[in-house]
Amino acid sequence: MAGLAPNGGLYIPERIPSLPPNWQHEWKSYSFLDLSVAVLELYISPDELSPDDLRAIVSRSYTTTFRHPDVTPLSKLGDNEFVLELFHGPTFSFKDVALQLLGNLFEFFLARRNARKAPGERPEILTVVGATSGDTGRCVLRAQYIIAPLKIVVRISCNALLTVLLAGGHTARLSTG
Repeated sequence: MAGLAPNGGLYIPERIPSLPPNWQHEWKSYSFLDLSVAVLELYISPDELSPDDLRAIVSRSYTTTFRHPDVTPLSKLGDNEFVLELFHGPTFSFKDVALQLLGNLFEFFLARRNARKAPGERPEILTVVGATSGDTGRCVLRAQYIIAPLKIVVRISCNALLTVLLAGGHTARLSTG
C-alpha cells in the first residue's frame, strides 16, 4: 500500500475498461450500491477482490455512514434541471463518497495481509499522514493524522478538524510562520 506511484505521481489504471454493451439499459435502474459495484468490478479483478467481498465493502462504506438511503440522491429542480446531492456523508462533504470506500478498502487489504502472517509475526499497521488546507481533512481524519497549516485553513475548517472525535484519529495545528 502506497500513496504515490514509484515515480512520485498518482496511480492510474493500466487500462480503461469498456462498458458492457447493455449498460445504459441495465444500469439505469441500479441503486447507488449496485452501480458502485458494477463500475468497480470493471477495474478490480475478482482474483484480487471477490465480488462478494467487494459488495460487502461497498455496502459497509455507504449504508451505515450516509444519512440518505439513496446515498447520493438526484433531486429534480425543473423540467430538465437536476442536482446530485453529495452532502449526506458523515462530514457533509462530497469527498465522503470516495473516502468512505477508500478507508474500508485499506482496512480490508491490511486485514488480509495480516491474516497471511505466521503466528507470532508482528502485524502490519497502516498510518495515513495527510495534510489539508480545507475540508478534506475532516473527511480523511478517520485514518490517523491530518496536519493543517494554521494560516491557510479557514476558521470553520480548522474548527471542524480540531473537534472531530474518532478513535485513532489525531489532528495537529501547525503555524506556517
